[in-house]
Amino acid sequence: MRLTGVRQAGMVLFAAHLAACSSTTVIRSNPSGARVYLNGEAVGTTPYAMTDSKTVGSATSLRLEYPGYQTYQGTITRNEEFDVGACIGGVFLLVPFLWIYKYKAEHAYELQPGGGAPVGPTAPMVPPIVPPGGPGLVPPGPGPGPGPGPGPSAAAQAEAVNEEGKGLFRNKDYAAAAARFRRAIELSAEARFYYNLCAALDAQGDLDNALAACGAVYAHGPSDDLKAKTDERVKQIRARKK
Repeated sequence: MRLTGVRQAGMVLFAAHLAACSSTTVIRSNPSGARVYLNGEAVGTTPYAMTDSKTVGSATSLRLEYPGYQTYQGTITRNEEFDVGACIGGVFLLVPFLWIYKYKAEHAYELQPGGGAPVGPTAPMVPPIVPPGGPGLVPPGPGPGPGPGPGPSAAAQAEAVNEEGKGLFRNKDYAAAAARFRRAIELSAEARFYYNLCAALDAQGDLDNALAACGAVYAHGPSDDLKAKTDERVKQIRARKK
């Protein structure tokens, strides 16, 4: 009985030590609201609190994605700040300082626009607001013209992915639709794909990211009709945010 009690006490102490060895860092981005991927898995949007009990030197791959901005990829390594508490715990438990360093309190990243014009929530709107042709998705366009840009293969793939997204949107699977529209943007960053992403995010209730996607429409050569349609959707989203 005494041995069992000692063993249980040891397990409780060790569990408490592991909890004390956890470290948290807040991942921030400018603009805020970027989608966060840790080791390839989507975990949320910035600002995001990353907590783990990894040992010194452990690295976590980080990817940040935001409509209209270049994707950021990097790593966060647990070797940034000395942790006195972990050091003391290592001495008492005879564990050789596996958690002697922790993460910085914050990691902040400045995302770079994907085009020459400013995009995102602070992008300039194009006046005046024109009555829309309807709140639906943008139909297929003629595709990119001659000159710089994606080749026919990339454009065709983007069109196919966009059509998949529209089918998912009609079936009210807005999260999956948004993922397909993002993929279309990766293949061919066209204004209509950004608008479709805005529509899917709006339908999910993700209003901040919807505004960011609509803001990116203006930086990618939209037609007059698409500008007017985007103006109206932005107006509606902002009204719901009040």
